[in-house]
Amino acid sequence: MVARYYGSNDNFSFQVYGVLEDNLKSAVYCHNTLRRQVESNDYDPVDWALNSATLSQYFMERGGFKQARHHLAAASLILDRYQEELKTLEGTEEEIEAKYGKARIIAMISVS
Repeated sequence: MVARYYGSNDNFSFQVYGVLEDNLKSAVYCHNTLRRQVESNDYDPVDWALNSATLSQYFMERGGFKQARHHLAAASLILDRYQEELKTLEGTEEEIEAKYGKARIIAMISVS
């Protein structure tokens, strides 16, 4: 319960700092939000990967190549795990392809 509160607070903070155009603080709070989501296993894999890849781009544009690589690798790992999870799902082929297709698009964006 407490972890969820802090996660919500970080999520709110990164949005507020983004509006205030304090991009570095926003990026730090976004990173904290992503970390807490993974630690609590409370996230949508595709959205999480997109947010991590976006954060990677922010760091890359500012010369933070180590941080950019970290967030891009994390996005790739989450998508790889999600792809494996999709292979075990039951459902119609169309339903699974729709979910997998979304993940594949995100992966292509994050690699480019």
